[in-house]
Amino acid sequence: MSAQNVSSPSSPAGAATVPGAVEEFLAGVYALQIPSQTERRERRFYWAGIVIALTGFAVIGLGWWGASGTKYVYQEIPYVISGGIFGAALVVLGTALFARYSASRLLRFWLARLLADQQIQTDRVVEAVTALGEALQAQAGAPNQA
Repeated sequence: MSAQNVSSPSSPAGAATVPGAVEEFLAGVYALQIPSQTERRERRFYWAGIVIALTGFAVIGLGWWGASGTKYVYQEIPYVISGGIFGAALVVLGTALFARYSASRLLRFWLARLLADQQIQTDRVVEAVTALGEALQAQAGAPNQA
């Protein structure tokens, strides 16, 4: 993306073109320099959530498998407690981690998109106000010249 395609708000047109605004937005995003440590930590929690949830399902399966080989109900209780309850807790914890970090990534993208759209709308408003001001000056200047 070349700098020639990007028009600034002080350009003769008064506002950036849509492709230029997208290029400006991308340049701004790349200039943010978000610390990579935060991104790595979030990615680790995201994948940890997936692994913890899958481990929970495996623990539930192992608990069921252990309980299926018993003859009496009182022998199944330790399997239900260790496999069922602990496995369900792992699934809930893993799902919560996954949902939290998935939602944060989605909301961050949504916010960036919202800011880009707002910038485009602001450029359009500035262009309209500039055109209106020029029209009013031309109209005010016309009777003085006659």
